[in-house]
Amino acid sequence: MARKTLSAPVKIVGAASTSTILETATSGDSQTAGTVLWTADGDLQTENVGGIRQTLGPWCKTDITTSLTTATAQVLAGVAGMAEIAMIRPGSVVGVAACFNAAITTSTLRVCVSKNGTTFFSAINAATGVRSIYGTQNKGTDTFVAGDRIGIKLVTTATYAPTTLEGVFTVQIED
Repeated sequence: MARKTLSAPVKIVGAASTSTILETATSGDSQTAGTVLWTADGDLQTENVGGIRQTLGPWCKTDITTSLTTATAQVLAGVAGMAEIAMIRPGSVVGVAACFNAAITTSTLRVCVSKNGTTFFSAINAATGVRSIYGTQNKGTDTFVAGDRIGIKLVTTATYAPTTLEGVFTVQIED
């Protein structure tokens, strides 16, 4: 008899005749909380039903100037045209973050996540004097499929300062 403790929510995959979950399990039964104790005569497969979050990046941008409308950050510093990362499987964008080498002193900077070149989620500094910006949202709000490209775009106002700011950006996804 084998015993295994799983800490993440799991879905039980397999016929009831080859596994016993607590008292009785049928194919498709699931346990979403607590500890699952099981014994198996053969192989018992489990599948994670909770989302897994991953951080993409970093993207980099130097000399963030005024009146930007869709300036792109680069995935690899010094490699022109490398502004997006291709997705391997479907998922959702659940967050974006930025860190700068100096504080934003005037106006706003919007950090946008793009999918295939089109902005679909963003975060903006709420106050001046900040050196970082972040934003989060629920899973399933802005989704992508395998093969979509995720990137970072920046938007500033005409009065934005300083104009020599440099930033590093990350995107959090969940599948």
